[in-house]
Amino acid sequence: MYLQVFFGVMFFLILSALLLKSWKLRPLILLLAGIFNMIYILYIFTNEVSSPLPGYLMFDSLGKIIYLAYSLLFLSLTVYAFDYLKLRPDRGNKIFIISMIINIITAQTACMSQDLGILWASTEAATLSIAPLIYFNRTKYSIEATWKFILLTSTGIAIALLGIYMIGYTALQVNGHGTLNILELKRLTPFMNSEWLLFSTIFLIIGFSSKMGLAPFHWWKPDAYGEAPGLIGALLSGGLVSLAALCLLRVYQILSPSGIIVYYNNILLTLGIISLFFSAVFITRQSDLKRMLAYSSVEHVGIIAFGLGIGKTAVFAAILHIFFNTIAKGALFLSAGDIQRIFNSKKAEDISGIISVSPIIAVIFIAGILAGGGSPPFSLFVSEFLILLNTVQTGNLFLAALFVIFLIVIFMGIISMTIKVLYGKKNTHTGSLDDFRPTPFMISSEIFLILLVLIFTFYMPINIPDTVKNATLLLGVKI
Repeated sequence: MYLQVFFGVMFFLILSALLLKSWKLRPLILLLAGIFNMIYILYIFTNEVSSPLPGYLMFDSLGKIIYLAYSLLFLSLTVYAFDYLKLRPDRGNKIFIISMIINIITAQTACMSQDLGILWASTEAATLSIAPLIYFNRTKYSIEATWKFILLTSTGIAIALLGIYMIGYTALQVNGHGTLNILELKRLTPFMNSEWLLFSTIFLIIGFSSKMGLAPFHWWKPDAYGEAPGLIGALLSGGLVSLAALCLLRVYQILSPSGIIVYYNNILLTLGIISLFFSAVFITRQSDLKRMLAYSSVEHVGIIAFGLGIGKTAVFAAILHIFFNTIAKGALFLSAGDIQRIFNSKKAEDISGIISVSPIIAVIFIAGILAGGGSPPFSLFVSEFLILLNTVQTGNLFLAALFVIFLIVIFMGIISMTIKVLYGKKNTHTGSLDDFRPTPFMISSEIFLILLVLIFTFYMPINIPDTVKNATLLLGVKI
């Protein structure tokens, strides 16, 4: 029943957005979608619910924890958008609002998916729903970024589809009828042809890694993050990344009983190191604020892949990192978007001295930088420390050293630009609140996310860590 209610309410809100003529009232529909979705996931998270389609759509512990983080981010984005869209009367908001609601519907479907085919389709639908949002500013650079985003991520997901076909065909050789059900595939993988299973695994990794933005499949990120509005950058870096990570976790779940899991871990570990390396190299050379944040996203997907590759307790920490990163990236991109709108630029030489123009945005931005950089006392520090600790405990001292070195270099690069943005000499021709002044509603959404990523360091409701633990056990990892 809950599933029918969710889809019914969301489709009603989409229809309302289509029919409502007032552009000033239309953002209220998006806010209602965010509030309803938050109530919905809190009900799902705190109650045992059955599914009318258990072999296809069902919330397990892994889907619950990813969707909870996604919903917290989505709620804050709808609060921010309520006033943001009113400040942009030059841009129509009907397509924007409908695309956002479609995105949360498809994200929910992906998190419930117990079938690789449905997971693939819903993740691709979530991706396509973001494409019109990247083009919101309607510049020649945003259209280029949109096409690059569609082309590269869709190419990657097409490669993942080949991997799904291959693993389905391999299952056919075992049980005679084939299947894409995740639990059934997990049961069959120990009996599958190892060569076919390995090839399908490689295709799945390439496909979902390009969606996640792991290096060297990350080339769409700097353009898409750089040209999209700040709140869409948050949806990309926090939302889409978490869905792509979920896809990799589902593959991990399927392969866990088979010997191929060793190869899977090693490939993810390698991609994680490569991503950290690329981030360290490029982030120190950036003069564009949003492109710097794009390479920060490459860093964090690298940390997630690194943790999954190490295995054991690091898998628990990697899932925690997905949860925390989804929330932290929201605050960081929203405040960066505010800075861009205030200065009408995202170049370092143009956006210096924000602390003298808008102290509140400056404070939120530095808090977002520290949270996103994994600094104590923010919760990303906990997940990064757990990954590092498990790396040392498993005897991978060289990898632990590389991990620390890359994180230090990346953090220094980020702080270097942050100091310029905060305290640099103010450009007399830019930096005014006359054309764009963040409203209390917008600022409150950013503070909400910062407080969450801070509070979760010291306190989490008991069912959150238990759900993460159960998700880890679901992957076949004993902790």
